[in-house]
Amino acid sequence: MPLSIHDIEGISRYFNQHIAKPWWKPWVGSIEAIVEGLEVPHLKAGTVGRAFRSLTFASRIKHATYWWCYPYEADGQGLKRLTRILSAVGLDHEDRGRISDIIAGECHQLVLEHPDLQRWLRSRISLLRFCTRAKSSRELPDALYLLRNQYTRVLNHAWSAPRRAFAEVKELVETALSGAAQSVAHELKHGEQRIVATASLMVPIQRNSLERTVALLSRTSPEAPTRHQRSQELWNGLVKDGNTTLLIVVAQTGNDDHTGFWVPHVANEALCYLPGAPHAIARGSGDVVFTRDLPKLTSRGFAPELHRKWTRYVEDHVGGAHFVSVPLLVPRTNSANGGSSVVTGVLNVNAFPGTEADWWFRALHEEWLSRAQKSAAPFIEVAVNAILIKYALFGAQILLDTGDEGWNVLPGSPVQGDGDSGRIFSLLEKKEEE
Repeated sequence: MPLSIHDIEGISRYFNQHIAKPWWKPWVGSIEAIVEGLEVPHLKAGTVGRAFRSLTFASRIKHATYWWCYPYEADGQGLKRLTRILSAVGLDHEDRGRISDIIAGECHQLVLEHPDLQRWLRSRISLLRFCTRAKSSRELPDALYLLRNQYTRVLNHAWSAPRRAFAEVKELVETALSGAAQSVAHELKHGEQRIVATASLMVPIQRNSLERTVALLSRTSPEAPTRHQRSQELWNGLVKDGNTTLLIVVAQTGNDDHTGFWVPHVANEALCYLPGAPHAIARGSGDVVFTRDLPKLTSRGFAPELHRKWTRYVEDHVGGAHFVSVPLLVPRTNSANGGSSVVTGVLNVNAFPGTEADWWFRALHEEWLSRAQKSAAPFIEVAVNAILIKYALFGAQILLDTGDEGWNVLPGSPVQGDGDSGRIFSLLEKKEEE
């Protein structure tokens, strides 16, 4: 069984016991500086230096590979660490993509020699690929143009033909979530692998409006109350008061397995959040949970009993080898409240890769997560707005809890001030009946 990606202590111990440090001394750089300046009769300038570098190149690569893979947390695990390593071994002047490819090849050899480290090593390889394959995605795929056209049509029909709009908005939500899932997969999968993926959308609400929201969801998802009850049992004790922010599933692609399920967005005494959507919001970019390699909630300061219940829930109800949570960050509508962003929705993408080698290890790294977030954002935006429109067509409103009133309801909604109980389309419904 491979070591857990979260077991940094165990990975360090394995390195120290089973992988020898390659020979390399800092003073080699001093010799190199001397050799570079040597001029030998009948030889072109720099010939001796190039020969020295060629003779020591393999040693430099071995040293760089070892320290790139070693789980030395104090030095950080990102690409800045690679810069420091390459500088230390005198490879910083080489082409970064070429050197990263060579180090990745060495890492693949370590995977074959040390299968216990395969998860950790594949994670390190996936970040190296950011240096070699991080070309820009399609700026605006055709699917997004078509989605916006579909969205505009729904808005038009919401005014002129609400019943027709309600039928169209369900398809709009499905299309938007599918596009968001494909955008995330495009950034996080490696190679040309084809992976089945499903998506769900969570929005933030206050605990005070939970029962009302579940009642709304149950009008199109009869199992929503059951999932609400399951959430209460799972997170018992974490929700302290009615102002607590919850993240509730309001839509998903494929089978409706999660609508009505919610998770609290609260930090414990250790200032840690639950994995997935809560942690994704806290860090502002995203989070990944490997369902077959779950993190221990106890290591984040949560109770052992909660860890046991959460593990059981994931095993029984969460499909795929992993899910990635990607928040939609939008600017505040009132600049007087500061220039920070707020979250209006969180996309969850459950992936079903064929083998462990195809897991989305890229999602462990901020660099790849940021790209996935940027790529999926336009699709998530349409999905959130479409959900608000969908329930407004019922003559009701899902009240979000974003921290910015301008994003909590549909723009121009009566909920914002004229006390019309959220019946945004009541007049339109009468118009259609006439």
